[in-house]
Amino acid sequence: MNTLSTHLKRLLSKLRNESFFNYLSSLTSQDGSLWRATKKALKDKPSYSPLKKQDNTWAIDDLDKVETLKTHLTEVFKPHVTTNNPAFYNEIDEFLSSPLQMSLPPKAFSPAEVQHYISTFPKRKAPGSDLITFKIAKNLPKKTIILLTYIFNATLRLTYFPLRWKSSIIILIPKPGKPPESPSSYRPISLLPFFSKVLEKLILKRINPIINNSETIPNTQFGFRNQHSTIHQINRITDSIASALEKKQYCTAAFLDVAEAFDRVWHDGLLYKLKKILPPTFYLFFKSYLHERQFTVRYRSSLSDQSEIQAGVPQGAIAAPLLFNIFIADQPTSTNTLVAEYADDKAIISTHENPLIASNMLQNHLTQIESWCKNWKSWRLILNENVCYEVWHLAIDHDIVM
Repeated sequence: MNTLSTHLKRLLSKLRNESFFNYLSSLTSQDGSLWRATKKALKDKPSYSPLKKQDNTWAIDDLDKVETLKTHLTEVFKPHVTTNNPAFYNEIDEFLSSPLQMSLPPKAFSPAEVQHYISTFPKRKAPGSDLITFKIAKNLPKKTIILLTYIFNATLRLTYFPLRWKSSIIILIPKPGKPPESPSSYRPISLLPFFSKVLEKLILKRINPIINNSETIPNTQFGFRNQHSTIHQINRITDSIASALEKKQYCTAAFLDVAEAFDRVWHDGLLYKLKKILPPTFYLFFKSYLHERQFTVRYRSSLSDQSEIQAGVPQGAIAAPLLFNIFIADQPTSTNTLVAEYADDKAIISTHENPLIASNMLQNHLTQIESWCKNWKSWRLILNENVCYEVWHLAIDHDIVM
């Protein structure tokens, strides 16, 4: 028996070596396979240094690290507590509890739609808790696609987002230039179940025309919108600055850095805005989508316990960018300033012949935004203490000729 076991081990080792030799022999620079293999072999895998806990002790082993990161993220995924305007919050609560209007049921999904949106996913996306990858979903038989379509239509008819699809696995990526011992120095990325993202794509196809017709998203917002890019927004900013220079004006600008933007979205505030623009079926769907979300932190082979998400839209979710744009769509504007937005980044520019007037107009706009943040429980949505309110004064000498 031992001899047979030894022979089997040798045979398996030989097969592995031959397979690896054949793999190496197949690498070539013609199709890029040699470059990809080299890049994968040299790629540095990020590792977490010991993390500092809230009680100033250190998390050293992997399990202790994921629990420390979970504790930190649990506090991040909460709306900011404020009693700034109780009458305003009572109004929101009353509106959310008010009866819904009657409406026609939305158009059902078809198996062809489901098959099409499955085929549009990237091939190498990491799977969520269901471990279903693009390769598995793409090769599902027609009968399974039909049954999956029944499930998607049931979620829309019942306005219920399955609880298992709301459970995300979060991996954290180190932010460059940040202290590695701080849990806040890591960016959370949500890995969601594959079919939950397919359902989100199907829902977005139904509601995007409604959002566009309502003109909810302001024209100043270029993030996550068709036929809008960072280049277009940069052109707007540079054109405004160049125009001020030509007129020998003072150009005062504030570039606002958003802290934990997607993570701090207040759910009730978002639902208040969704209820105003969406038909009841889709509003109730997103109400179920946002509530009772859970997350688990993963590092290497260690998983933390589950924890509740009380605020924010999950990064990595298909619907997250649109929901975020809707939430910040009603931020105050001013006729005296130019606003340029790209997702959670915002630039405000004020120009005038008098530098004091230009600065005052900019400050008035910033004060209005601060008030908005307080009302919508989003103190850090716009106000990042580290780099926000960096006001760049482009004080131009009137003798300079452009």
